[in-house]
Amino acid sequence: MIRLEATLNRFHREVGLLRVVVARDIAVARAPIWYWNQSDIHGSIAYSIIRLQDAWSRFCRTLILVSAQGSVLTRSGRVLGRSPILRPGVDPKTALMSTYKKRRTEPEWFDRSQAVDAASRLRIANLAEVAAGIGAAGSEPDELRVVRNYFAHRGQDTSLRLVDLRRRMRARPDLDPLHLVLMRSPVGVPLVDEWCADLTRRAVAATV
Repeated sequence: MIRLEATLNRFHREVGLLRVVVARDIAVARAPIWYWNQSDIHGSIAYSIIRLQDAWSRFCRTLILVSAQGSVLTRSGRVLGRSPILRPGVDPKTALMSTYKKRRTEPEWFDRSQAVDAASRLRIANLAEVAAGIGAAGSEPDELRVVRNYFAHRGQDTSLRLVDLRRRMRARPDLDPLHLVLMRSPVGVPLVDEWCADLTRRAVAATV
């Protein structure tokens, strides 16, 4: 029997390692003397941001597809039944893709609306918990996505999408994403830590 606690623990470990790496890089980036090459530090921070979203996307995908299989134990001790749309011999991914009329690729799992929609299409037994966890209110997943896209594509249009984050951080309207990441959030912790804590809360709630 598959345990959702194992899925959650894998996500915890991955996020924990990334937090350590980012904390080290931010400390070096803030130091009065550059111990390492500045571009190397910036590149490492950008890579960690990309990996953080990848970890979240992987968690959402695994949680939803595994939940559809059935014989899955939630953290609260509930055993999930098999998705009613899964015919014998059909895997969850194939069943999910068959519900779309035009889509040829998997959903963007890091996108809350697409992930919850996929869970709904599969009619998983723990849909309420998954939707409440992954789809919880808050801007953090959207902020992470926009910053990640900037680091991945370096386009001016992605930088312009950071208006809301700059406003929330009380930053200059033209402050670049890297220096936004180096800032402390309004609650007094590094922005990346706030994102990690938010994603972890969502993951915990989704696996109950």
